[in-house]
Amino acid sequence: MNIKRELSRQQSNAVYHYKGPLLVLAGPGSGKTRIITHRVAYLVHNHNIPPESILAVTFTNKAAQEMIDRLHDNDLLGETIGADVWIHTFHAVCVRILRKYGDKIGLNTRFAVLDQESQEELLSQFIRESSSSIPIEHVWLVREFISDAKIRLKDPTEVQESERLKRINERNDNNPSIVDIDLSDVLDIAKRYQEYLKEHDVLDFDDLITTTVELLSKDTDVREELQAKFKFIMIDEYQDINLAQYELINLLCNSEKNIMVVADDDQSIYSWRGSDPAFIDKFREQYKPKEIQLTDNYRSTKRILRASQSLIERNTRIKKNSLTTNNEEGEIIYYYKLDDTKEEMRLIRWLIKQLTKNKYYSPGQIAIFYRTHKLADKLEQFLLESKIPIKRIKREAFINQSAIRSIISYLRLICWRLEPDLERAIIFPDTVIDELTKQRLIKMANEEKVSLFELFKNIDSKDVAPLTKNRIKHFSRLIENLNGLQNEVSIGKIVNKLIEILESERSPYQAVDLQAIKNPPSYGSLQKAVNTLYDSINQRKPIKIIANYGIDNYCSAGMINYVLTNYFDIDDKVSCQFLSPDEKITVNNDETWNSKEKDDIIYIVIGSEGEIPYNIAKNTILIGALEETDDERYISALPAGEGGVVSTVTLKMCQRLMISYEAGSVDGLVVYDLETIGNNPKTAEIIELAGKKLGIRRKSKDGDDIFFHRLVKPTRQIPKSSSEIHGITNEDVKDMPSIEEVLPEFLKFIGDSILVGHNINDFDNKVLSRYMNSCLNRAELTNRSYDTLIVAKRLFPLENYKLDALADKFGVEYKKEDLHHASKDIIITENVFRSLRREELIRNERKSLNELLPLVALGILSKNAVMEEENSAFYNSALRYIKQRKGRSEGIEIFPISHLEAEEEESAISFLDRMAEENPPFTEDDNAWNNTMTKVRNSVVEFERNTYDNSLISFLSHTALLTGSDVEEEKEDKVTMMTVHSAKGTEFPVVIMMGMEQGNFPIISRDQSESELEEERRLCYVGMTRAKRRLYMTSVRFRDSDRELSPSQFIWEIRPDLIRTVTAKQVRSAWKKRKRQPLASNS
Repeated sequence: MNIKRELSRQQSNAVYHYKGPLLVLAGPGSGKTRIITHRVAYLVHNHNIPPESILAVTFTNKAAQEMIDRLHDNDLLGETIGADVWIHTFHAVCVRILRKYGDKIGLNTRFAVLDQESQEELLSQFIRESSSSIPIEHVWLVREFISDAKIRLKDPTEVQESERLKRINERNDNNPSIVDIDLSDVLDIAKRYQEYLKEHDVLDFDDLITTTVELLSKDTDVREELQAKFKFIMIDEYQDINLAQYELINLLCNSEKNIMVVADDDQSIYSWRGSDPAFIDKFREQYKPKEIQLTDNYRSTKRILRASQSLIERNTRIKKNSLTTNNEEGEIIYYYKLDDTKEEMRLIRWLIKQLTKNKYYSPGQIAIFYRTHKLADKLEQFLLESKIPIKRIKREAFINQSAIRSIISYLRLICWRLEPDLERAIIFPDTVIDELTKQRLIKMANEEKVSLFELFKNIDSKDVAPLTKNRIKHFSRLIENLNGLQNEVSIGKIVNKLIEILESERSPYQAVDLQAIKNPPSYGSLQKAVNTLYDSINQRKPIKIIANYGIDNYCSAGMINYVLTNYFDIDDKVSCQFLSPDEKITVNNDETWNSKEKDDIIYIVIGSEGEIPYNIAKNTILIGALEETDDERYISALPAGEGGVVSTVTLKMCQRLMISYEAGSVDGLVVYDLETIGNNPKTAEIIELAGKKLGIRRKSKDGDDIFFHRLVKPTRQIPKSSSEIHGITNEDVKDMPSIEEVLPEFLKFIGDSILVGHNINDFDNKVLSRYMNSCLNRAELTNRSYDTLIVAKRLFPLENYKLDALADKFGVEYKKEDLHHASKDIIITENVFRSLRREELIRNERKSLNELLPLVALGILSKNAVMEEENSAFYNSALRYIKQRKGRSEGIEIFPISHLEAEEEESAISFLDRMAEENPPFTEDDNAWNNTMTKVRNSVVEFERNTYDNSLISFLSHTALLTGSDVEEEKEDKVTMMTVHSAKGTEFPVVIMMGMEQGNFPIISRDQSESELEEERRLCYVGMTRAKRRLYMTSVRFRDSDRELSPSQFIWEIRPDLIRTVTAKQVRSAWKKRKRQPLASNS
């Protein structure tokens, strides 16, 4: 390995360093990852250091994987030797140590790791269960309060100084207002949280570090064993460590102090996680290291590098040489000083189009950075609507594809049963219960003070519709059966078996099938038949099924008998008669029903009309009539389906009957809406509040009006922009009551009803919760919610989910000027809700009673029917159902084959054999499923390839430690959107930094210290130094309010000869004249 040829002189000096402590000061783009990997290879090859004796620690899984990939290259160590090196994040190192030695301090070594999403869900649950003063949207504060104590090696449940809580409260990036929260409430939630973790053998991210520190501090044998093992330690991004990590490093380092740290104080941007550039000085003091500076930048152009240096030089810094580069001079930095967000969005879209025009750059070479996520929400939607391909990086666990997240939820359910995982699993791979039913069941569980698991276990005793009850019982058995997977040794086997199980739970209907199957109307002969059966079941009237001879007719009779006896408790009221070839319909006088019941018998006759006795015809539902008529002789006459098949019509009738029970009423629902000044739920002020009780015509049973409507006087003036949107002026509200007066009335109005609204989960409910906390000292709104936005997104992916767009989609009549008026919006929302509900029920209906599909397919084959649209769809769905269940089917088992003549019996058996052997056609749905499962399997294979422990619990720990920026995305050519914090460790040919306004970047807080401002400057420096060839910046005068903003001070801190300002006027002029904006050369 010729290091001198591959590395610069400075890099070689660092790599050739053998023993003793070493501090490498490495600026952005200076090749620090290469130093660590080459030094590992150098130690192994040149000094015969065992690879397992080297520990290399970094902060992100992505960075760790990059080091692993480089080491596995045959030019360095190769995969066999490289696999033995300990290359991990801090958290992964601790998981590995605790799995092996945790029992030394009483830790169950099969502990689970709590990711941030699940952590917040747990804390939110504890806040709801308590009578605390903490608004639910401030769960972040409790999380950070607990984390802040742990990274300082403190107990989060012990009484802490109130100043620490205040300091955490003030650093919330998204909320300029400070909420008055009682310290005792935070400590109470922290205590509940810690007790839960201990009881369930769970560790959160911070526990991984602190528990390892505790282990190494208390157990001398373990500490000495690990110190002897790790002869060389290397730490990347040392400027980002906190106290707990600092102590961990010291405890792992042996007396020889063969430790190398790579740091850059100019890139220390995580003070809120306890990091501090001062730890670099502490390392100097404690270890007296040799120091090497890397000053060659291999990434950026000279102009970008000089501009970023001119900014960071305003900070108090470690004295070091400036970065230099041999790259080209490059283009000047363009700063666009715009008027509003619309102009900013248009400008960014225009920039992207210009950059990608004539293939100067591809979309994948462009990145958009912002200080906080809230700055990019509108831009993301705008670019998507403009057909700009984008991928947005968020701090989310594992892979944010819902199907993969659901599979992880199943794995987590196997290990430790959290309700959030149950709620995710219940809609995958097929929806078990619809949204309104789910909200009603959760409300029922809360009222009974039981978990959803307990409610599901006892679902038989609950007042729940038959189809839902059956599905929940099946789902509960599925979850119980999954527990057996824990006995498998490797995650690979567990995941393969889980995928096999979930494959059998997929809906046998594919999208192409559902498009072909016609949904029966809510009127006509089929609906009459369903209404009659519905009433008969409820009144427990006798039902007699009579099937004329034939496989198709027998299949239909078996289906109806199965549904009535398995889903409804009326076994004693149902009889079924299968007629022989020449047998005629007669009224049997030896029925077990009494004379009164005989008069109420409903007859279901299947097959051609034949000779139905006159005295029963008026009580008969005929299925298989020659045509649909209004023949008053019968209750209803249903014609056969496509190709004369009766089974398809029978299935539709049974499905419609089941869904009649699912529909339920809308009693107990309240649709509501509020209008506000501002659109940030943490600061918005209510100026109008309206609600309507559903299912009630005029007045509720207690005499209250079903409508609620109030204008509210805010604490500040209504700006003109808000008046233009909502039509409410300061004059309108000057004599109106305050929210303190209106809120108690509204809360009385809604009671404990399930709330219906558009985007209420993310906005309206949060605004109400905030006011409940500030005005009434109540923690939050506890009502369950049906959010039409969320349901629409699930039902109609990739469509426009705005209220007016949904109203247009469903043909809801409204006037454009009525939008954004609460009293009008609730009517629009109600109609959208009812339309979404109908859509849910239609989908539920068409995908119900899958177990009967084999009988439908048997009926189709027996008629030798042409496989036209519907018959083909039903038949292919039946084939999938049989294949998924490997030939097992309740439907086949209930087929009355013994009543057939020998020839028909032989045909039926032949048809069943044919269905068992035939494969359904491969569809786009199958392709999407296979691709998703391949991703899951590949992630497992990759995990097993790089891990020492391939158990389920280890894999869940691994996925919990992943974030959105860690996961390797598919090689998609899309513009990347991410926060500047997430951008650390990346590089792009083109970077656009948006939102460069004072208050947004830098974020300004009360009593902000100089060190806090310097960290904001370092963050800006990090963003600028990600750019390789082009850098653009934007700011606006007005962003989401009437408050005028000034450009970021960081703009004018950059050397003026390196940045060019383009004003809003110039931009508009260029657009108007259709001229190209000064965009630098086309290189």
